[in-house]
Formats: sequence, structure tokens, C-alpha cells
Amino acid sequence: MEDLSQSHQWVIGFDRVANGVVVEGNWREDDVHLSRIVRQGSNNATTEAFEVREKFKDYFNSEEGSVHWQRSYVLRGYE
Repeated sequence: MEDLSQSHQWVIGFDRVANGVVVEGNWREDDVHLSRIVRQGSNNATTEAFEVREKFKDYFNSEEGSVHWQRSYVLRGYE
């Protein structure tokens, strides 16, 4: 059986939303997580992948798919 205290510590490291505010996780304090990513082939997405991305982008930027706090969070420091 998995040690729940270790699993809980792993989850705490991620960002989370509390009362509409993103609480940054402690994973941001260490850049090790991304340093092991290496090039995998050409890293070119398929046309289908681009189309799926566009659909998600359109949805999450629409009235139906957006949340009230996302625009101010994304544009923080630019407005």
C-alpha cells in the first residue's frame, strides 16, 4: 500500500486555486522538474493536434468556457 504521507507531499507541490486565486506550488522553487526533458524526434505537432488546440483555446476564451478570474490572472502585470 502506498504511503499516503508521501503522496500528500507530492500533491502539495502543485498549483491550486483557492477562492479564485491561484496558489503557486513549491515545485516552482526548483527547476529540476523540467531540466530532464529532452528532444523527442522532431517535436512537430500534427495538423490534427493544432486543430484540437485551437478548439480548446476558443472554448476557454469564450463566455461558456472561461472562469471569472482567468483574464486578470493571465494578464497580471500587463494591465
